Amino acid sequence: MFKRNLVLAGALICTTAVSALAVQDGGPLTPEQIKAMQAWQDAAAITDKQRSLTKDVGKWDADISFWPIPGGPAQKSKGVSERSIVLSGRYLHQVLTTELMGQPLRGEMMLGWDNTMKVWQCNWCDSGSTSMTRGTGTEDKDGTIQWEFQETNPVTKSYETTWGVAKDLPDGRQQMEFWRNGPDGKRYKMMQIVYTKQK
Repeated sequence: MFKRNLVLAGALICTTAVSALAVQDGGPLTPEQIKAMQAWQDAAAITDKQRSLTKDVGKWDADISFWPIPGGPAQKSKGVSERSIVLSGRYLHQVLTTELMGQPLRGEMMLGWDNTMKVWQCNWCDSGSTSMTRGTGTEDKDGTIQWEFQETNPVTKSYETTWGVAKDLPDGRQQMEFWRNGPDGKRYKMMQIVYTKQK
């Protein structure tokens, strides 16, 4: 990802430099240069998708259910999610403080809409791990987001796919469900978080 960002940054710098030189020399921009400049502008634009994140700003109480074993009893915990808009209105930043399996946990997430790929994207990291979870979400017509995550499995020392479903509930709360494959290969629900906005 870091290398990809360097490549993208380099492309942007090159495009800007070429355009500046063309203007300075009085020469017209080529169609390719104009197209590239427009693509970068579109990628950085703030649209209704980014603006829609403002409804989530504030403090939310979190009711968490965690199933460490498929079909086993759920472990319950409470938490607080603090959310704010960052980077000039382009992303929602969340800080979640809670407990997991009796241990304090602090996690942070960056959530945003990718104008280019037309998908939601997020990065999650927390105090209980040294690996980051990356997710891509597609939005249904009713606003439900179907997530697919890439996580590190410390047992197999490999990446594995997990899934999530995020939706607004009729009473104003928000619900996030997380699913993964169990030892038998069947998908099971491993976590559910219900958020209630503080007044």
